[in-house]
Amino acid sequence: MLIHIGDNISIEEKDIIVILNKKTVDESKINSAYIDYLIKNNYLVNNVDEINTYIISKTRNTKSKNKNKKKDLIKLYVSNISSNSLLKRSKGLDRREKYGQ
Repeated sequence: MLIHIGDNISIEEKDIIVILNKKTVDESKINSAYIDYLIKNNYLVNNVDEINTYIISKTRNTKSKNKNKKKDLIKLYVSNISSNSLLKRSKGLDRREKYGQ
C-alpha cells in the first residue's frame, strides 16, 4: 500500500522503517544527530517549508555487483503532515484499530 506524505510523494508502506515527529527528533540528541547525518550525506529526498515529520525508508539496491548481497539503501523524507495523520493512513494501523489489536 502507498502512503501519501504530501507534495505528490507516496512511499510504499513496506519500505517505511520509521516515522518520527519533528519534536521527538529535536528532543533527542541521538535522533537529531542521525537526522543531521542523513541530511549532510545526501539521503534527503525532498524538502518542505514546514517540517512536521521525518520518514526514514529503505529501497532495494538492484545495482549491486554481487547479486546475492543486494543492499537496502536508506532514504530520508520530510513532510508537513503530522506523524499521527501519516500513521492513520497506514493500512496496518487501520486494521489493528478495526480488530482491536
